[in-house]
Amino acid sequence: MIENIYSFWELFVILIFIILLISLLKNLFDNNPYNITNFRLSIFVLIITIFQLSIELVFIILIYFENIIFNNEKYLFENFTLNILNTFISILLVSVGWSIQLRTKIKKKKILIIFFFYLMAAIILFSKYNFKK
Repeated sequence: MIENIYSFWELFVILIFIILLISLLKNLFDNNPYNITNFRLSIFVLIITIFQLSIELVFIILIYFENIIFNNEKYLFENFTLNILNTFISILLVSVGWSIQLRTKIKKKKILIIFFFYLMAAIILFSKYNFKK
């Protein structure tokens, strides 16, 4: 049950990152200015990445207590600590990108800054997935 909620939340975070990056690329290529939709999407990504970290922390605590109570090794903690580290680094990148774009006045530069930092954060978040079969 908890694993399903966690998996759906990860897919939701990936989907929102992709929507934001596509929206920013569209604005860059169409020479559209930075608008309220970009602002709302970028702050929403910041919020959901913070929720992602808190969900991962709760999830690893629940697994730890489950392993203690039932005396089994259901999951490897090295994998989850790497996931938490990836999520923490992506939160730092999103926060830095957000704070830098707030200080800039040029609309095109705001889009580039958000796109660059959020793309790096998305790459780090997606790097924890193994797409090989």
